[in-house]
Amino acid sequence: MLKPMYDNVVIKPIKVDEMSQGGIYISNPDKQKEYAEGTVVSVGEGYRTDNKLTPLIVSVGDNIVYRKMTEIQIEDNGDELFLISEANILAIKSKGEKNEDR
Repeated sequence: MLKPMYDNVVIKPIKVDEMSQGGIYISNPDKQKEYAEGTVVSVGEGYRTDNKLTPLIVSVGDNIVYRKMTEIQIEDNGDELFLISEANILAIKSKGEKNEDR
C-alpha cells in the first residue's frame, strides 16, 4: 500500500452509474461536474508548520467529495487510485467505521 507524504491523501474513486429516463445506463455522468467522490485509503502524517506536525482531518475509510483535475492518477497492485492534497477535499460525506466520533 502506498503511504502518502505530509498532507497528501490516496483515494479510490467511486464510479457512479446513472440511469437515463429511457432506462439506459450512463457509465460516467461525472464528466461534466467539477467534483468527484472517493474513499480515502491512506493518509499522510499531516501538515508541517513551524516544525510541528498537524494531523489531517480525513481518515482512512472516509467517503469524500474532492475537486477534479487536481488528482494524480496512480496504480497500485492493479487498483486505480488518485493522490490528492487534503486542501482539495471539499467535504466528508461519511466517516469511516472507526472514525464515527470525529
